[in-house]
Amino acid sequence: MKTISRRAICSGIAATAIIPVRSLAQVPPYVLDLRDLMNARYGVGGWTGRTGIGVGTDIGPAICDGLTALRANFYGGIIDIPPGVWLLNTPIPANLLSGSIIRGLHSQASIIVFNNPGNAAFSFNGSGGATGGGMRGLAILLESGLGNTNSYAIILNGDSVHQQDQTEWNDLYISAWGGSSYWWDGFHADGVARTSPLGVRVATLNNVQVFNTRNAPFYLKTTVQWTLNNVGAYTGIGPYANTVLIAGAVHMYGEAVNAVLNIFGSSDVLINGTRYS
Repeated sequence: MKTISRRAICSGIAATAIIPVRSLAQVPPYVLDLRDLMNARYGVGGWTGRTGIGVGTDIGPAICDGLTALRANFYGGIIDIPPGVWLLNTPIPANLLSGSIIRGLHSQASIIVFNNPGNAAFSFNGSGGATGGGMRGLAILLESGLGNTNSYAIILNGDSVHQQDQTEWNDLYISAWGGSSYWWDGFHADGVARTSPLGVRVATLNNVQVFNTRNAPFYLKTTVQWTLNNVGAYTGIGPYANTVLIAGAVHMYGEAVNAVLNIFGSSDVLINGTRYS
C-alpha cells in the first residue's frame, strides 16, 4: 500500500501555500491542525480568531479544505481545533464531514462560534458509507444577537441506505454567546429514513450539555443502541424546553441525564434507573 505523508496532504490543500508541518515523526498524516489549514487557505498572518461579535476569519472553508484532503487520502481523519475562540460562518457539510472527527482540547478551551441563523453548523449523514467519527472537546456557541434561529449545532440525518452509525460525542458544550440567541435544536439525530437496518445506530453521548434551544435540546428519532451518559439540557424555550425527546428508539441506556424526558414509540429504554418501555 502506498504511504501518504502528512506533508503531501497538506501541500495539496492550497496551491499557493505549503502548510508548515509540526512534529512529523509524532503526528499521523490523518491528523490536521486548524492553524495549518488556515495558513494554507488565507496565508500566514492573513487570518485571526474571533475578535468580536461576527468579527474574525471564517474557519469553515479551511476545515472543508482539510476534510476534502483527508477523505481523498484516508476516507476520513481528525481535524484538531486548538484552544481559542474561532468564528464559523460556513456550515460544515455532511458530504465532507461524515466519517471524520472534529477534536478540541476540551469544551472550555476550544470554542467555535457559529454565526449563521439558518443552517446546521456540523452535519453528518453517512455519505457514501462514511460512518463512524464524531466530535469531542468542543464548545459550539451560537453567535450573539441572532435571536430565535433555525440553526442546529449538530445534525445526523441520513437516507434510506446510509446513516451516521457508530459514533462518539464526548465533552461538548452547546450554548449561545451571551445568551441572546437560540438554536432550533442542539443535537438532532433522525434515522427514520432507513428501515433495514433500522435507524441511526450505535452512538455514545458522554458529557454533552445543551443550552438555549427553542425547540428541543436533544431530538433523537429512530435511534438504535444509543448510550447517554451525563447529558443535560438547560435554559431552553418553546414546547420541548430542557427536554430529551426520544421517539422510535430501540435499546437506549442512560444515566445522569439531567433533563425532562419525553419518550414515545420506543422499546427497551432505561434512563436514570427507570425503564420507560
